[in-house]
Amino acid sequence: MFLKLDIKKAFDSVAWPYLYATIQEWGFGPKFTTWIKALYCNPVGRITIGPQASNSFPIERGTRQGCPLSPLLFDLIIEPLAIAIRNDPDIHGLNVGPQKHLLSLFADDITVLVTRPLQSLPNLYNLLHKFGTISGLVVNPTKTEALNINLPPELLKLLTLNFEFQWCKKYVTILGIRFTVEYNQLYHANYPYTYKKLQKMLEDWSKYHISWIGRIIAVKMTLLPKLLYLFRLLPIKINEKDLKIFEKHVLSFIWTAKKPRVNKSTLYRRPLEGGLGLPNMKKYYVASQLAQIPTMHAQLFPPLWVDLENYLTYPYTAEGFFWSPTSSRSSAMSPCLKHTLSMWDRYAPAYNLISPSRPAAPIIGNPLFPPGLQAKTFTWWTTNKFLRVKDLISVRGPYPMTYLIENYNLPKTEHYRALQLLHWAQKCWGSSRSDQAPPTFFERWCLNNAPPPKTISLLYLTLISPKSLTDILYIKQWGNDLGVSLTDTQWPQLWDNLKHSSSNTIIAEAGYKVLFRWYLTPVRLAKIYHNTNDQCFRGCSAPGTMGHIWWHCPKVVRYWVRVYNLIFSVLHLNLRKNPYEALLGLPSAKVPKNKQKLLNHMFLAARQTIAKSWKSLSINFTLFKNKVDWIFINEKLSSIEMDRLKSFQTVWEPWIKYRQYDTLPTHLLTI
Repeated sequence: MFLKLDIKKAFDSVAWPYLYATIQEWGFGPKFTTWIKALYCNPVGRITIGPQASNSFPIERGTRQGCPLSPLLFDLIIEPLAIAIRNDPDIHGLNVGPQKHLLSLFADDITVLVTRPLQSLPNLYNLLHKFGTISGLVVNPTKTEALNINLPPELLKLLTLNFEFQWCKKYVTILGIRFTVEYNQLYHANYPYTYKKLQKMLEDWSKYHISWIGRIIAVKMTLLPKLLYLFRLLPIKINEKDLKIFEKHVLSFIWTAKKPRVNKSTLYRRPLEGGLGLPNMKKYYVASQLAQIPTMHAQLFPPLWVDLENYLTYPYTAEGFFWSPTSSRSSAMSPCLKHTLSMWDRYAPAYNLISPSRPAAPIIGNPLFPPGLQAKTFTWWTTNKFLRVKDLISVRGPYPMTYLIENYNLPKTEHYRALQLLHWAQKCWGSSRSDQAPPTFFERWCLNNAPPPKTISLLYLTLISPKSLTDILYIKQWGNDLGVSLTDTQWPQLWDNLKHSSSNTIIAEAGYKVLFRWYLTPVRLAKIYHNTNDQCFRGCSAPGTMGHIWWHCPKVVRYWVRVYNLIFSVLHLNLRKNPYEALLGLPSAKVPKNKQKLLNHMFLAARQTIAKSWKSLSINFTLFKNKVDWIFINEKLSSIEMDRLKSFQTVWEPWIKYRQYDTLPTHLLTI
């Protein structure tokens, strides 16, 4: 049975004499103890009710609220209780192989996995009472939650009569996760509830005016962590239909319940890969499930759950199943491992996570190497760090026997096992060059002793990255409209320049709208509304394509001439007209960094001016200067907020000088 202990006002109840004694017992010196005592020397508190405050009163127990040291001190305080519970022979946990699973601690969240409750619970009760008397931390039995896993009905009835716990029937919530009696109940206990809560958040946010990019950021920073928490902690199969419905709610929030103007595959890509970084929940789920696999390959200090999985699959090891076909796997495994294997079988080949030679395949417990099931017979090999296929192979293939004898002093008693291992290694190595590919990045993770930092993020980037630039629709569309295309190296430069063009989301959003072809041109409107004219808004009788409206229309050509002339007056740059620089944000060649930043803002203002005059017969050139001034003001406010005023002044100095001595006539562009 699960027992989730509730400590009454845990952080506010710690007795200070116990705190000081515990610090000394842990081996901290007198100086450190003196520092802690100084923090807790005669503190006082007051209660404020409206404008009135009570008289001061002394505080005599508890850790200081808001102090960054408080959680660490509480860990030191609670650990003696954990040690006492683990060492008490009359408090029984779940024994799996050599491991005893009894206690889980996270700050004041204490969970006990109890077996033999008739003996364990009274002794646990007495121990908690003694600890409360000494430390001041008192367990509240009426708020302590208990969940029956597989106790007989008669025993359960007896326990409910003698212990006043909250006896939960369906689940107990531990650190935000609802743990159920059955594995197949975990999804229904956690995901529908979470989806409903997150959808309510989206509905509440929809009442406020939030920018397009701001909505994407809100989803990424607030909703994603809540779902990612479930993805990481629950190795279970999810209902993809439910996830798609939730993603529809997210997209509806992004587009304010209107028809989308940008393909969702574009939104899902990283900003540096031509998108906006909207989280793809399905890909994050897959990445979270696969991220557990490198942990199973850790040789040094693997987590307890890895030992548990290995015990359940004995004489095989859990890691060995990932490098063997499904037909050779044992059926004796936990449902968690079975689910992870199904995810691996589905996605590893699709995303090239596995190479033909399988260098991370273990020697011990591997279904494809039956001699390795007798681990004791390969003690010499494991002692000498021959643990995986990679340890038996050089860049030219499996080691020859002579190499092992000369470099490792291979004993004669191990020659037969060496022949077995090298024969198996040759099978893994293969006979063709295609079989001898280097390890994939995922296999390199498994070959290390621990997974890399940000494993989920790195896996997600692999799953979300486009295989080719030709997969991005707007690249082909802009190439057709403008009559010229960029190289594969120029597009990343464009995306990087656009991403760092402004820290102001409203300003940055304007640049992305043009890149993603947000605006409805006459040709596009004619496809939506069949009775609509597809000719240019400005009366030139040409088809109103995206390229024509933004670049090729005679009136917009003259407008861009004036824009480039103004750029020359301000920045003294004689630039050749380039639609990718003016419209989409490609950085200009050989332009200094500070001038490029101001050039980005001026081109952005030029694009906003065209958008502002979208269905007008003329383009207001005066509005262009006003737009630059508006960007100037917003960038200044942002620089003050982020303490970057000096950098701002360096970038905008040419524009400030120009506006001070502006003698150029401005008028409506009616030609």
